[in-house]
Amino acid sequence: MNQFIEVTVRGQRVLVNLDHVEEIREGYGECVIYYAFNSPEAVEQNYIKPDQSYDEVIGMITDIGRYKPQLASDDVGKISAVELLTAAADICKNNQGGQRG
Repeated sequence: MNQFIEVTVRGQRVLVNLDHVEEIREGYGECVIYYAFNSPEAVEQNYIKPDQSYDEVIGMITDIGRYKPQLASDDVGKISAVELLTAAADICKNNQGGQRG
């Protein structure tokens, strides 16, 4: 079964299917969730800007067990883009060949 997190966007509740998320970024004090391109010819990428902070969104993903960062003691609370992309690649590898619900 797919994993979802619930965020709010301008006060509206939104379910995000983590299997469709390509990247989560923090910039200019806000979080942006980018969805995977829907075709090879796509030139624009869909995204949402949740009301929650980057740290809150990553916390939701960590809470459901999809992403468990390995952090050095001096980096506690910080998650790099490389760590997040590595975790996303691991998730994709684990989903290959398996049944999806």
